[in-house]
Amino acid sequence: FSGCVPFGSLLPSLMFLPLAIRPTHLPPPSSLPGAGCTIKPQKDECPNECSDQGRCVDAKCVCFPGFSGPDCSDSNCPGNCHDSGRCVNGQCLCDPGLTGPDCSERTCPDTCSERGRCVDGQSCPGNCNSRGRCVSGQCVCSDGFSGADCSEKTCPDNCNGRGKCVNGLCVCDSGFAGDDCSENSCPGNCNSRGRCVDGQCVCTDGFTGVDCTEKACPSNCSDRGRCVNGKCVCGVGFAGPDCSAKGCPKNCSNRGRCVKGRCVCRREFKGQDCSLCADNMTGPNCDTSESNPQRHTILHLKLLYTSDLCLVSDCCLDIDQISTCLRKKSVHPDPSVVGSSWSQATPQTVMKTKPP
Repeated sequence: FSGCVPFGSLLPSLMFLPLAIRPTHLPPPSSLPGAGCTIKPQKDECPNECSDQGRCVDAKCVCFPGFSGPDCSDSNCPGNCHDSGRCVNGQCLCDPGLTGPDCSERTCPDTCSERGRCVDGQSCPGNCNSRGRCVSGQCVCSDGFSGADCSEKTCPDNCNGRGKCVNGLCVCDSGFAGDDCSENSCPGNCNSRGRCVDGQCVCTDGFTGVDCTEKACPSNCSDRGRCVNGKCVCGVGFAGPDCSAKGCPKNCSNRGRCVKGRCVCRREFKGQDCSLCADNMTGPNCDTSESNPQRHTILHLKLLYTSDLCLVSDCCLDIDQISTCLRKKSVHPDPSVVGSSWSQATPQTVMKTKPP
């Protein structure tokens, strides 16, 4: 106790004693020395005497503004500096671009170069590069742009998570394609000979294969042959560019032509496949007449288109790919030809003979 009369605090209790034992003529309590004294707690009742930054009440520190903690040793800053700075001795040290007691105000670059005044919320990085608007110090970018200052180009649908955005264009991961990487890619990008539809090539006319690298065949060879480098190799019994026609045995042995599955042999040949010599003809090529083997030799029965097969050019016709001549009254003989004659068949085929 400091400055107090020891019994002063007991005086009110004395007033309730019986009159027989109660002292007489007690002075009023307020007039006694030490009646207004205070009791100061012991130094160890509050930790660290509240660091001289608060007061001790009932053995607990009541800290002054700006301080906290059991002993008031912690510095408090307004608004905890809004997580935009650090608190040192009760004052905010704000991050760059912010100011104020609680770091809630935004600063302007170079303090507006002393040519204007800084209004909180009106300044954004790069003024958003004219690709967005400034809201509370942050850029709200227009469509197609992103970034803190709206300087970056965006990609459609952010490439759908299947690629990366490079300067506004999607670089798709393997297996994906399209402006936004939403499509499945095709092998070899169809080699520019078709289009990619849901991961499969739809080839343009003339090409086929999973990547459109193979040459296609007419009508896919009508399913009667196989396609080899764009040409049909027909199965047995079929012929034609697309294998749609009926074939002939042994392709008529290259001695005639195939018509609806049957061989039409040239004059000197016969048989189902034109492999036999015609009547009265003999020799390895069936080009010698048996009636006069020393004299008559057929010089030309070939699938040619020039007029030199005929004695007179203007009598030459091309009927069914066989050079033929219609009979004429006058014939200019070839010096190398001894004589000429026409068969009676129609069309009439010239047969030239020369000496053996």
